Amino acid sequence: MPTAKPIFVANGLGSSGLTTGPYVAKILVDLIQGKTPKTDIAGFDPSHSITS
Repeated sequence: MPTAKPIFVANGLGSSGLTTGPYVAKILVDLIQGKTPKTDIAGFDPSHSITS
């Protein structure tokens, strides 16, 4: 979605949120700061599922 403004969302952690939440937050901080996360997150790109 090249014309859309960036939106950062973290959800769906369920009962594992206490353990995975900080890790997900670190990934979001990296993205917001324009850094490349150490974890490959390409599979979570919403543009794979959204068509115009």
